[in-house]
Amino acid sequence: AMAVLVGVSPAWGATTVGTPIPVGDQPFGVAFSPDGATAYVTNIAAGTVSVITVATGVVASTITVGNVPVGVAFSPDGATAYVTNSVDDTVSVITVATNTVSSTITVGDVPRGVAFSPDGTTAYVTNQGAGTVSVITVATGTVASTITVGDQPSGVAFSPDGTTAYVTNNNDDTVSVITVATSTVASTITVGRFPYGVAFSPDGTTAYVTNVDDDTVSVLNFDPPLAVVPEVVPALAETGVDSLVPLTVGGALLAVGTLLGFMVMRSRRQVPRL
Repeated sequence: AMAVLVGVSPAWGATTVGTPIPVGDQPFGVAFSPDGATAYVTNIAAGTVSVITVATGVVASTITVGNVPVGVAFSPDGATAYVTNSVDDTVSVITVATNTVSSTITVGDVPRGVAFSPDGTTAYVTNQGAGTVSVITVATGTVASTITVGDQPSGVAFSPDGTTAYVTNNNDDTVSVITVATSTVASTITVGRFPYGVAFSPDGTTAYVTNVDDDTVSVLNFDPPLAVVPEVVPALAETGVDSLVPLTVGGALLAVGTLLGFMVMRSRRQVPRL
């Protein structure tokens, strides 16, 4: 399997496709370290993480994790990475300095998405099979609490100020709005059909939610009070992983695309355990 290297020129807005990087079997999730020096790629069929040195585009090492690793995220300080293992119902805790698994945390059924709070003290893991979010205290590597959200939660993101988290619920067509201080769901927002990905703009005023079955992106505004903007952004047709749609939000360039076979699901049936 290979990862496709894509470069974006800030000056010209031109996108170039570089030489593909061979990684493990069925690469799925990807995250860059905060310093940009390293990228981790989860390989769902291999049960591994490929560690890519960004400067050279070479896999420096391979880390064995759990069964069917999907999500991956770095802590804000870059010292730790979390990988969700969707069949094992665990999170592999990786010490980045040594690229080794230091511990394993048991979470809910079919963990998928993972995100660290901006201050690095907490991590949220969406448990797709349980309809919950595991709240992990990073210092101790333990689950402090569990939040009940919607049906088949997948994507998760913290607001830049760390006060709020958003979780996409595939089968509810909703986003759960979580108050981080109390680990409770403050409200639920109806979006498009089969919402999956979610991301905040750097200034925290806007979030985008990808709706797989609508071929749309829901635009959420937070000032004035949270609401779904009536218009949606047409999303990419199912043309494959090497096609991207550039979108600009609050001066930040985003890209919305499809991952062939896994991220694109055209029916309402239960998402399989990968």
